[in-house]
Amino acid sequence: ALGYSSENKATEILLEKFMSDQEEIQITVLEALKIAKNFGATRFAVDLLLSKKQSLTPRVRLSAAQMIAALYGKKSIPILLQGLNEDDPRLVANTLEALNHFQDKDILQIVKPYVKSDVPRVRANALMYLYKFSNQKKIFVQEAKKTLESEEEKKVAEKVSIFYAIGKLKDKT
Repeated sequence: ALGYSSENKATEILLEKFMSDQEEIQITVLEALKIAKNFGATRFAVDLLLSKKQSLTPRVRLSAAQMIAALYGKKSIPILLQGLNEDDPRLVANTLEALNHFQDKDILQIVKPYVKSDVPRVRANALMYLYKFSNQKKIFVQEAKKTLESEEEKKVAEKVSIFYAIGKLKDKT
């Protein structure tokens, strides 16, 4: 309900609640701030995404990225792309997942090199982006099949990441 208030006081209260040590509360606050659509809320999400604000989990940062993408559409792309420069591969993976809100050939060229990442989640999220393009779907299918058919024990994290990507894609179709 506070998210629907246009008063700055409501935003202040929500930001105070974000300081909880519980991930679900932080994510709920971001959802409410998305509804608020004011500058303070957006600035907070951008700072959170760019690691200027402390958050407990990469999932919270992903929620911030998705909030920014939902509010600003393609205008948010330059902000989101900054996340690809992070040292933490979890933040790079979150950025790639947030970029999945868009289907843009320019972004495709930026995302494609991440398909070769050694980090399973980064690789899977990049592959998920390729799936949006009819001429790139075969790359996703080939890589997913190769990963899932592998009998190497060290491929467990890769398999989990591919299953996650397949689940996300199924949710959208």
